Amino acid sequence: MSELKSGLSVSKYFGQRLIELIELPTGVRVLDVGFGLGSSLFPAAEIVGSQGRVIGIDIDEERVQKTVAAIAEREIKNAQVFQMDVLEMSLEDDFFDFMLGGFVVPYLFKPDTQVIAPEITRVLKRGGRIGFTTWDYIEDDDWMIAALKEELGSEIKGRNLSIYTSYPVQELEVSFSEAGFADVMHLREVAEFVYPDMEKWWAAMQYQSWISCYKDIEARGPGELERFKEATYQKLLGPEADELRFKVSVDFFFGTYQE
Repeated sequence: MSELKSGLSVSKYFGQRLIELIELPTGVRVLDVGFGLGSSLFPAAEIVGSQGRVIGIDIDEERVQKTVAAIAEREIKNAQVFQMDVLEMSLEDDFFDFMLGGFVVPYLFKPDTQVIAPEITRVLKRGGRIGFTTWDYIEDDDWMIAALKEELGSEIKGRNLSIYTSYPVQELEVSFSEAGFADVMHLREVAEFVYPDMEKWWAAMQYQSWISCYKDIEARGPGELERFKEATYQKLLGPEADELRFKVSVDFFFGTYQE
């Protein structure tokens, strides 16, 4: 298990690990599906070099705009990003040597099925490699869900507080094998992260599905949200610790397209 201090986010760490594990060579073409804010895209661009090319697609306009600005600021010449749906990619057939997907498993399937979207294999060369990640568990998020349920009780009824989905390993392996991928390999890694103080922890707890709960707590009266925040943090921290440690477990999958 890797131990990481504060300053390196979960997404950046596992984005970098995906690049390390798939072993990108120089000079190749890479597609990053659902690139987010570039946790895999930027290290990939550095590795493939000036003779290589990295294309990122994401359906979220704001993330695309932020990443376009970051590419320009860093003066990166071999990477481009586009707002695009993975189910309808305006990209060439048999174009990419590698495909990356960081925590985007739901978007790799045809809607409401366990069938890999044909667009995935259309743009990937025969012999091309795919690498993607999916959550196993995120310890601190599970802690917060439990705290909100305890605080709000019956008021929580009907709300979906989960911010990640864990997928059965065997089912994913079967889906990719059926789509024409060979040598499908699974690897699970657990890393430990650190929040050095309450404010950094709270800043990381601002998921949209939880914010409505925070508003309900705040509406109870002055200081109620601050009370909840401090009480929850102290409970998680424990009486003797001076920093909050939490574990994240992630599944990596790799395969070679041969059909």
